[in-house]
Amino acid sequence: MSGNTADNAYHVVLGVGSAGIALNGFTISGGQATTFGSFSVSGTAIDRAAGGGVCLYQGNNTFNNCLIENNIAYQGGGIYAANATCNILNGTIQSNTVYYHGGGFYFLGTNSTIEHNIINLNTSLYSTNGSTGPFGGGAMLLSGGTHNILRNSIVYNFSASFGGAITTEYATLLLQSNVMTFNNANHSGGTAYAIS
Repeated sequence: MSGNTADNAYHVVLGVGSAGIALNGFTISGGQATTFGSFSVSGTAIDRAAGGGVCLYQGNNTFNNCLIENNIAYQGGGIYAANATCNILNGTIQSNTVYYHGGGFYFLGTNSTIEHNIINLNTSLYSTNGSTGPFGGGAMLLSGGTHNILRNSIVYNFSASFGGAITTEYATLLLQSNVMTFNNANHSGGTAYAIS
C-alpha cells in the first residue's frame, strides 16, 4: 500500500474507533502527512499532519510482519497512534521522516508492545534551539501509556534535538534485550531521552 497526496490520501492506513485493525505481511510506504488541518471521521477529528504511513485513533491494533518505510509527516512518520493499543511485531520500520516528533512512531496516550522488529534509519528533523522536549525521537516518541519494547534492533536513527532512538514523556517503559547502537541526537540523549 502506498500513499498519493494527489487524491487527498495523506495517510496510507487510517484506523478510527474501538474495533482497531490488524495487518499481516503488508508494505506501507509513500505516506505524506505534511498538510496542516483536520477532517472528521465518525465524529473524531483526524490530524492531517500526523501518521504518514499509519494514523490510528483508539482501538486494539496489530501489525505483524509489516514493512513500514519511506513515509513522511510532521509527527509519527511511520505510525501515529492516539489513545489506542498498538502491537508492532516481527516487522521493519525504516527510513521514515518527521519534521517534529517520532520518526518511526509517535504514540500519544497509547499502550504498545514493540517486539522483534528492525527499526532503523528513521529521522526527526526538529531542532529545539535549546528548549526542552518532548521533541525528537528519531525512532519513536512515546507520550504517556505503557510500552514493552522487546528484542528489537534499533539502529542508525537520528534526531536533530532529543532522543536519537527514543524520547519518552511521562511514559512507563520496559526495554529488554534490544540492540540499540549508532543512534544520534544533536541536543541530548543519543540513544534515549526521558521526561518524567
